[in-house]
Amino acid sequence: MDTTNDKLTPVDVLGKEIAKAATVGKPKIRYLKAYLAKPFVGMRKWLGDSAFDNIILSQLKKTSP
Repeated sequence: MDTTNDKLTPVDVLGKEIAKAATVGKPKIRYLKAYLAKPFVGMRKWLGDSAFDNIILSQLKKTSP
């Protein structure tokens, strides 16, 4: 079974963005190169921080103490 995902952002693309962010004089707050980065930022603006955080947290596995 192949476990790779064609939708993932290639490592070289992310590496170039990280290198650019590390070397520019005034880096951006966000670099939207990852898969689904732009839709997630749009969701956060549309839903607000609290609702967005609740959606994201609902997808995380809960561990017992």
